Amino acid sequence: RVIRSIPSTAVVDELGKFTPQNLDDELHDDELTLLKKLKETVPAASEFGDRFLASCLFARKMDLKRTEKMLKNHLKWRESEKLTKMPEWNDINKEMLLCDFGFKIPAARTKNGCGLLYVKMGNLVPENHGPTFVDDIVNLIIWNSMTGNFYESLDYNRNGCVFVVDMYGVGWKNISMSLQKKVSSAMIDNFPLLINKVLLINPPSILRPLLTGIGFFVKKKVMDKIAIVEMSELKNWIDDECLPVEFGGKSKYTIEKYISFMDRLSKVDRQETLMLIAQKSTRARRNAQHHPLPGQLVRGRSQSF
Repeated sequence: RVIRSIPSTAVVDELGKFTPQNLDDELHDDELTLLKKLKETVPAASEFGDRFLASCLFARKMDLKRTEKMLKNHLKWRESEKLTKMPEWNDINKEMLLCDFGFKIPAARTKNGCGLLYVKMGNLVPENHGPTFVDDIVNLIIWNSMTGNFYESLDYNRNGCVFVVDMYGVGWKNISMSLQKKVSSAMIDNFPLLINKVLLINPPSILRPLLTGIGFFVKKKVMDKIAIVEMSELKNWIDDECLPVEFGGKSKYTIEKYISFMDRLSKVDRQETLMLIAQKSTRARRNAQHHPLPGQLVRGRSQSF
């Protein structure tokens, strides 16, 4: 039983554009060597696809023992949650997505090369989504962690992700403690989610007690990455073309475009993808320069934030 991260070869390398790519083209030689060692020495690795394994290595700073622990925890978590099947794109509640509470622009990066996820927390009202709300959100997070994020090139996982959260209009109506318990530490410990920074704009008056509440379920090292900034300051991190209009940038990308984009990619024929790779794949990415935020691993070296 192999828990594949699909697609194993598809990446987005330009804004809104899909290009087949081979894993060998995305990893440096030392990363490929460590991935091979992980597969040869850690039995749990046989349960997962290569892109997921590489991302777990990035999330654990290329430490084999810590990565092995993560993989084992993931399998235990799946068993405890009775997850016999990973959610697919068709399983995601699109009506919930259309509430426009969060999306990403394919291939958009910060100026330092980190992935981006935009959240409009005020648009997410749990009571509007019925009794399946928590399960629907968990399905979305799992799908992103096991599949959706792997449409991006692996620098998305190597360099980590910056969350940009607009908290305009947020009140207690937007808070679900049952969801916080479900997706906090358990999800962070079991999936290769490398959070670099959480930038909050338009904070409401309830923010301080809200963060205190969330702090009971989220690790301190994650809470320490949260910063409150002015919207105009986002341009210090993000170029206009990667910053949505509603966040002060010039991108007109929408959740509707993202859904359409994923609908198209989910229908890409596997054999056609492999044929394209055989024809077009080069090793150009291997020596490409990556620009993680300070504090992230760069070919075995770390910088302080």
